[in-house]
Amino acid sequence: MTLEIEKTYLPKELPPGMAGSPHKDIEDAYIPVLRGMPLRLRRSGDVFEFTKKIQLGNDPSRHEEINVPLAEDQFLRLAKDEPLRILKTRYYHPWAGLTAEIDVFHGKLEGLVVVEFEFPTVEAMAAFEMPPFCLADVTSEELVSGGVLAGKTYADLVPFLERFGYKPLRP
Repeated sequence: MTLEIEKTYLPKELPPGMAGSPHKDIEDAYIPVLRGMPLRLRRSGDVFEFTKKIQLGNDPSRHEEINVPLAEDQFLRLAKDEPLRILKTRYYHPWAGLTAEIDVFHGKLEGLVVVEFEFPTVEAMAAFEMPPFCLADVTSEELVSGGVLAGKTYADLVPFLERFGYKPLRP
């Protein structure tokens, strides 16, 4: 089990140099019957996992994550019938001594970009200032979590995104 302490942002622009940052394509398949429990199957490059996230209390910035490694054939068999999918490219971009994980969504969510930062401590998270390329802190917004985004389209998100003045982004 891994403790994750993170903040999530909507960007107003892509950070300079992001295109040259390391990246990988990710495919997430969410299990609809258990959708409220954040269970997902993930292909991240050539790594395959089954993941469960457990939020700690009422703080959406802190959760424990349990990852179970899968073989590729196990992933393919388990994910083949799951309709709730997300396709994205994750860029690992250095920022202020941390790594910004910048998710550029594809398919039905094309135009959506979300930025996450993971922190070693709650204190480090509290001291972190939102980067100038970001528009809004959406850590507490359930709509930007993968299990909720799965099965939605960009058009479904427009009323939510307009609250923050978000405009679609593409690399």
